[in-house]
Amino acid sequence: MGGVVLHASSPVLAALFALAERTPVSGADLMLAYAVGFEAGVRTGWSAPGHHKGGWHLTGTLGTIAAGVAGGKLLKLDPQRLTYAMGIAATQAAGMQQNRGTMCKSFHAGKAAANGVLAAMVIVAIVALMAEGLLTLLERRLLRWRPSQLSGREL
Repeated sequence: MGGVVLHASSPVLAALFALAERTPVSGADLMLAYAVGFEAGVRTGWSAPGHHKGGWHLTGTLGTIAAGVAGGKLLKLDPQRLTYAMGIAATQAAGMQQNRGTMCKSFHAGKAAANGVLAAMVIVAIVALMAEGLLTLLERRLLRWRPSQLSGREL
């Protein structure tokens, strides 16, 4: 994994199992989503080599991103929407190494999974609202996407 020490399986699999309960999926789709999510977590870790030394618990931080991407892949989000899910996951990422040895350390993996599910589901909900015309132009602008994305073609 190129120097990234990450326990991505716990948040990624928890997120995928939760989403698969909602809508049954094939084993192949589940495994593909797992691999894509895991890869996203590792590659994000490569982009921040001092992250762990800075005091962050990677399962909580990178695991959140991995779970969000895995969940989005399982929900069949296209690459642009997966990028949005990744951003929503990243803004929720948390976990401090100071919590090692406490009950809070386990909390990081659970929150990473829940935050990943939320990130993917927020994009699905926004797309559905836009398809139904239930988001006004003002609401779309408040979401801060570029005007070219307001048509719904890209989101």
